[in-house]
Amino acid sequence: MLSEKIEGYNAYWKGKTKSSNPYHWSDETWWMVESWDEGWVEAEDEDYDDD
Repeated sequence: MLSEKIEGYNAYWKGKTKSSNPYHWSDETWWMVESWDEGWVEAEDEDYDDD
């Protein structure tokens, strides 16, 4: 897992919203934004699986 994805994953479990992604979209960093979002969504999916 990429470090940005791990950050997003951990951010979800710390109660942060998806809009708290610290990376800003640009031609050079778009993949960091998407990776962080993927990690956040993955954690959200796991959280709902437990219900």
